[in-house]
Amino acid sequence: CVCVCVCVAIGIYQSLHMHL
Repeated sequence: CVCVCVCVAIGIYQSLHMHL
């Protein structure tokens, strides 16, 4: 769980930022 967690976290983080 290194890139997976990071990639998923970044993906959701950017997704939320882009959604707002």
